[in-house]
Amino acid sequence: QLENMSESLDTSTQVDYIMSQTIANTMATTLIGKTVIAEGSEINLSGSESNKLSYNLGAAAANVTIKISNADGTTVRTVTQKNQSAGNNTYTWDGHDDRGNLLADGSYTYEITATNSAGETVTASNRVIGVVDSVKYQDGQAYLIVGGYKVSLSTIIEIVNGGNQAYENND
Repeated sequence: QLENMSESLDTSTQVDYIMSQTIANTMATTLIGKTVIAEGSEINLSGSESNKLSYNLGAAAANVTIKISNADGTTVRTVTQKNQSAGNNTYTWDGHDDRGNLLADGSYTYEITATNSAGETVTASNRVIGVVDSVKYQDGQAYLIVGGYKVSLSTIIEIVNGGNQAYENND
């Protein structure tokens, strides 16, 4: 009898999982056209297009350092922004390295560090922000496609009903 209960519980758990996946997949399609803010640090460099790197500061920062790395983890570009306000901020990367060379298409990542005027560390978090263009299903999961980035539903921080006005502090 315990064996039957265990099998029944396993079946129930599997049904619950399938139902939650179905709900998540259905919900994902309702986000097309909406602006989302999600955790993320990937950059997809393609051609000579600029990439908007987004980040959030826990407090105002006197210095924000942005390090862009290639797929091997080698830093290819380091930029410092001065006097950035608390909240959401952006930096537009033109795809060039520190020597001014246009880099090859591919995947890059970025890291943000920040300090206040006293030299103390300011909390900084990478963000992906943009309008959901489409939904991609991969390995039973729904991913939002936002400006060429693949965003997992579990990384979404905020959904904004409308354009990008929720996220435009600086460049």
